Amino acid sequence: MKIALIQCNPLTGACADNANMLENAVMKAADRGADLCVAPQLALCGPNAGDLLLRNDFARSCRHHLEGLAEKISTDSGLPPLLLGAPAANPDPGGKALHNGALFIQESRLEVVSRKCLLAENSVMNETRYFDSGLSCGVLQFKGWNFAVAIGEDAWNSRVSRQSALAANPLADTMLTNRIDAILALAALPYAQGSTEMHEQAMRRLGQQYHMPVLTTNLVGGFDSLVFPGGAMALDAKGTLLGRSPLFQEDLLIIDLDEAGKSDTINAGTGPSRQFPEEISSSSESSGPTESPNPSPEGDLWQALVLGTRDFVRKSGFSKAVVGLSGGIDSALVVAVAVDAFGPENVTALMMPSPYSSAGSVDDSVLLAQNLGIATVTLPLSPVMEGYSTVLTGTFKHGVRGLTEENIQARIRGALLMAFANEYGSVVLNTGNKSEAACGYCTLYGDMVGALCVIADLYKHQVYALCRWFNQTRGPVIPQAIFDKAPSAELAPGQKDSDSLPPYDELDAILHLLFAEHKGVQEMVDAGHNRETVHKIVKLVNKAQFKRQQAPTALQLSTSSFARVWNMPIACKPQVM
Repeated sequence: MKIALIQCNPLTGACADNANMLENAVMKAADRGADLCVAPQLALCGPNAGDLLLRNDFARSCRHHLEGLAEKISTDSGLPPLLLGAPAANPDPGGKALHNGALFIQESRLEVVSRKCLLAENSVMNETRYFDSGLSCGVLQFKGWNFAVAIGEDAWNSRVSRQSALAANPLADTMLTNRIDAILALAALPYAQGSTEMHEQAMRRLGQQYHMPVLTTNLVGGFDSLVFPGGAMALDAKGTLLGRSPLFQEDLLIIDLDEAGKSDTINAGTGPSRQFPEEISSSSESSGPTESPNPSPEGDLWQALVLGTRDFVRKSGFSKAVVGLSGGIDSALVVAVAVDAFGPENVTALMMPSPYSSAGSVDDSVLLAQNLGIATVTLPLSPVMEGYSTVLTGTFKHGVRGLTEENIQARIRGALLMAFANEYGSVVLNTGNKSEAACGYCTLYGDMVGALCVIADLYKHQVYALCRWFNQTRGPVIPQAIFDKAPSAELAPGQKDSDSLPPYDELDAILHLLFAEHKGVQEMVDAGHNRETVHKIVKLVNKAQFKRQQAPTALQLSTSSFARVWNMPIACKPQVM
């Protein structure tokens, strides 16, 4: 039994294009002798479809292209059957119109094999808004094999869902009432730092729990703020890795289950008499390999940034990017990501020096652009600043100065970036990091402009670390002077970030406790942080919520992205203890 695990990158909403993509993958699998093809959760319509799933015309489109795919995978086509994730009509007229389903296409027939039970209610997708839950995982019988088919959380999550109280452990229910030979898990699991290792460990424990092979395939690609890493894999009953697809790229992984051995060792038990614990033990020992799919966490993070940026821009219909290059570490990282994503010929750096920009920052920007092989355009701010001053001096008692002048400079830069993007059909990539955005150390309609916040889920210390890794792997592309200089917005004479914020190492540690661990002030003080500093940071974070609400789409790279996870009111006065 040769199974092809399809690691695909659909375009959300484009059912016709995605059906063609799946057909091509099945044809390639046929050439490699596959007996069965398996595609990820929601492979037909793409993830993150949102309220498209509430529209009847979209549901009809999904069904139409599923039927078209079934016609092509016909008895006389010579193509192997396909199991794929797609919206499935709900036969219960009293429920929501759709299930998150796994459908089996064979000999021109279309069959719903499984309906997802444990619906996600999180920052990735609120599935309970769009889908009804199923009651248990389905079973696919094919060529003498019985496969349990689990979708997403059904494979690894045994907690009770409010929407599916009868399905506290849908996979266990299926395993107890059927003779199962292997598990097929259809995933749509987005990237977060460390997530690929956690997914492999969960699949390994799953196979060890039920004493049988586990095969899982995951989406790959960027979908708005989400990045899916792929990571299709197969493990035998002992947790030994049989095969794995490379991360962050489309792939077709062929697994020969016969070589894994369909035997009493793998298929222990005889149906309903089999007993399994209610939950998968987190202390299971693995006899298989435990190394990361990519031995470098920075390498994973880099690929996630590049893939997320590339897909966001290209799936939105663009092919070129423009970045404001300031001579600082943040814009250096973003422009380097852009070059990997689009090629140097499709990236332009705008240098917009103000009267307060240091000569070193300009020189560093020029050298970085030369090292990357990208075009630069220099647009001095002084003439535009003088125009603002002329217009506003009569209105402002003391003329244009202080924070007002600083914000005007940032907004001039934002306007110039957008003008360039409009003229040349480019996308502005925002260069703000998580530390600055958390504290509101940014200007609305200024340095917050752009279509995509590339590094908005990276703290400042992570930006430095990733840039150091980049130079270690690519050579000294980013000039050392950019690492050495004190961070500064250069909007006032001698200005430094440390004038307004604590040192970034201290700031980032406090922000991590706040965002990732949801700690209160006293808990952060107990962790060793100065009370006055903690109060200052928490106040800045609360005050800046209105800015973050208006920020561009941000790539989500962690489980504590405040762009999607941090849900706070704007007009409020938190009185907490």
